[in-house]
Amino acid sequence: MRRLALVVVLASVAAACSGPTSVSTTATVISTTTTEPPTTAPPPPSTRPPGPNETLTSIGDPYYPGLGNGGYDVARYDIELTLLDGGEIAGFTTVTAVTVAELDRLSLDFGSTEPVGDGLVVDAVRVDGAPARWDHDGEELIVTPPAALAAGATFVVEVEYSGVPFAATSRALPIGVGWYEGASGVRYVIGEPDGAHLWFPANDHPSDKATFSISVTVPAGTFAAANGSLVDQIDDIGTTTFVWEEDDPMATYLATVVVSDRYTLVRDEAASAETGIEVRNVLASDLADDPPAPLGRTAEMVGVLSGLFGPYPFDEYGVAFVDGFGSALENQTLSLFDTELADAPILDLVLVHELAHQWFGNSLTPRRWEDIWLNEGFATFAELLWIEAEGGEEAYRDEIRERTRQVRAFGLGPPGSPAPSDLFAGGVYQRGALTLVALRDEVGDATFFDILRAYTDRYAYGNVTTADFVTVAEEVANRDLSALFDAWLYDDQLPD
Repeated sequence: MRRLALVVVLASVAAACSGPTSVSTTATVISTTTTEPPTTAPPPPSTRPPGPNETLTSIGDPYYPGLGNGGYDVARYDIELTLLDGGEIAGFTTVTAVTVAELDRLSLDFGSTEPVGDGLVVDAVRVDGAPARWDHDGEELIVTPPAALAAGATFVVEVEYSGVPFAATSRALPIGVGWYEGASGVRYVIGEPDGAHLWFPANDHPSDKATFSISVTVPAGTFAAANGSLVDQIDDIGTTTFVWEEDDPMATYLATVVVSDRYTLVRDEAASAETGIEVRNVLASDLADDPPAPLGRTAEMVGVLSGLFGPYPFDEYGVAFVDGFGSALENQTLSLFDTELADAPILDLVLVHELAHQWFGNSLTPRRWEDIWLNEGFATFAELLWIEAEGGEEAYRDEIRERTRQVRAFGLGPPGSPAPSDLFAGGVYQRGALTLVALRDEVGDATFFDILRAYTDRYAYGNVTTADFVTVAEEVANRDLSALFDAWLYDDQLPD
């Protein structure tokens, strides 16, 4: 994510960065209430407490204890949305998961504790095809299957829901997350860090990644985009259904949808041929006719970063420009950019930043929110690498000196353990990047980039912690680096 000087969410942080700094989030919330079970009533819920390997409504992340749920791992989400009149949607989400403990109850994150209007209401729940009881209170959808689920069993939960999604304030920033609508009528999703469960039921924590299918039915003449590849387009009387597949594991906060009658999918055939991936962008008609010049350098950016980080991890990439967001966000294979960025002089750096997240954050996803610098510090460091690729070592060093000066001037704190309410603090971005600068200077270029490539290869499509990165760095460098990481990641005072 990144918050930009373009839209000053936290003026001091934005001013502290010479380039783009951190991302904001916008939101829509799904709120619901307890509802009656389907017509065929299953057995009453058990009174058994959660088992020893399970916490029913928490995955155990102290930063956001209400997000994520214990007892199971999700393998796949199949999300079907139909956009109706008046901003309403009808949703049908199928969650395929595997139990890690015997379960006679389970919880999905869905909804909000601060509803606006009726929000999204659960209409029916089934487990393995049979009607199940449910209780929907705030952000938790508690489901009681007709029979207990054995440990190690694959099971399927189907949730039907409907209503009008809306925005809720993120826990990490005083900004909305979830389902958004711009002034032009474009609708889109901002999920990071806590907005995914505002539009579909999920195990909404980055440690539980899954594959996705997202199907969106819209009025004829309207376009709908999502993560991955467009695998089908079904035209019916008055409607079109767009089916998108993301076959690589993805954290829930990276799932997105973009819908507008002014948008189209623009394929960059030259960039696709050069990179070996599908490069496609989602653009309004005016930008499609006259795209920003830096967008034409996507293949070059992929080439530079792939040479330094290892192969690009996914089959597709592109961006969507939307209005009303004020930032940029690294959704997997489809980053979102505020339309005003199209003319911004820093667009190239923002493009590089969000592209770098496809490695750091999307393929390698933090196991816990405390380690968010593994996303934002690395993506901000990629800006410095792009400056070096463009202007050489002198330009790289000049930028480091300027950012170091600003970190000191604004007193940006260490990146290793940001406060849960300030997850995207300026120090996470800029001091996180300077940590990597210090490591590169300490071990030398050859060893440093061997570290990055070993790290992205070892943990591809998985979850990581700061300790994982430190371990790889010390293995490749064949030396103890604990003093360097402790000083740069956790000391209040920026090291010399």
